[in-house]
Amino acid sequence: MNRREEVRRQRIESEQRRRDELRDGYRRLKDVLPVSNQKSCKLALLDRATTHICHLEMSHTQLLTRLQQVEEETLRLRKLTERLVFSTADQRQALLEQQASAR
Repeated sequence: MNRREEVRRQRIESEQRRRDELRDGYRRLKDVLPVSNQKSCKLALLDRATTHICHLEMSHTQLLTRLQQVEEETLRLRKLTERLVFSTADQRQALLEQQASAR
């Protein structure tokens, strides 16, 4: 095999590897997307992936908002519990003092 044929063969093999990698990438992308009955051409696959990513981003934002709300509610309830505990302790102390002075 002469030099020219060797270069040509290497280019063909390189292109085949590139195509195999692309094909494998599309397959992996298809595997991680929710199952769909849509046509699975590459463009449709990329559209589905884009839609799914947008949906995930929106869900993530909503979950972060909900998490913040829950954390704020937890803080509010902790403060309320603390006030109730101190109030109960103060009332108990006052009652004990009344009983002691009544004797």
